[in-house]
Amino acid sequence: MFDLAIDLFICTGEINNLFDSEEYDVICGVAKYFKLKYNIDYYVSDGRLVLYEHTQKAIHSRFESLVKKVGGKNMLSALFQYLEGLYNHKFGRYVIHRNKDISGRKFDYKPIPYRYLFQLCLRHLSASNTTLDPRLANKLIRDGQKYVKLLQIYNDNAYSDIMVEACSMPVYLWENMYSETLCIPPQYAPKFVELIINELYIPKVKTTRAGSWFYTSKDLPKLICLILSYPPCSSITAETLHKETNVKQQTIKEILAHFSQKHDEVNPEYDEAIARTNTHLFPLIDLGNGEYYMFSSQFCGYAFCEKMHAELKR
Repeated sequence: MFDLAIDLFICTGEINNLFDSEEYDVICGVAKYFKLKYNIDYYVSDGRLVLYEHTQKAIHSRFESLVKKVGGKNMLSALFQYLEGLYNHKFGRYVIHRNKDISGRKFDYKPIPYRYLFQLCLRHLSASNTTLDPRLANKLIRDGQKYVKLLQIYNDNAYSDIMVEACSMPVYLWENMYSETLCIPPQYAPKFVELIINELYIPKVKTTRAGSWFYTSKDLPKLICLILSYPPCSSITAETLHKETNVKQQTIKEILAHFSQKHDEVNPEYDEAIARTNTHLFPLIDLGNGEYYMFSSQFCGYAFCEKMHAELKR
């Protein structure tokens, strides 16, 4: 009875005919879903559904347990099946954007929290099952879409970006930041990364003699270029790179170790959706036994530049 009363309050008590009730129907629907499936707590303030901090962490824990069941590697493979049709070969990027509509017609777009799910998967690469369970993977993606709707941080009407009153600007900026943090992963075209390394960092190394010994080797840009050409969710070994480049295996092993972090050191503080992450600092993840993982040159390739920058700065 209490939950039904909350639904009625949201839909009738604070609208004042300013909003389409369909929007509130959707919010009520996802609130009921999370109440039943996740047993969440929430309250209503000024006609807006608000989640407690412990509620958000509880949802995060449930998402994390689902990722463990699917397996980090498997879940990333499932996400890239969704992304496959969004890849633009000309720009070397996935066209992930806010999908705002300006026509005034009903626009039924449900943003997928790619960035959020990426970070969860990378945190649990070692929990990879041998086979992908498509039903469980799809459930996780659908629940992620519902979570974005539950947070009320996404509005598919382009006019929501224009008709913003000055007093509403702080909330507007926060909602957009939150939405982007969950849904829009930063990415760089592999060719851009190669240009930055070859035209900026390699010349800097030659003039300063800074960085690890292999920074001055012609093998380094060759190996980086090859790794960036690999498809998403690639497993890399020194033996494979040696066969393709004829570079000494010992040199390759040192370079792979330098540009990677251990799988159990990925995102150690990631206990909620907008917590601190560290995957942008290393392009590769060391899975142990000489195997390294790169989930996408678009989404993690720029970390080659980040690592070189940190080394040169040190």
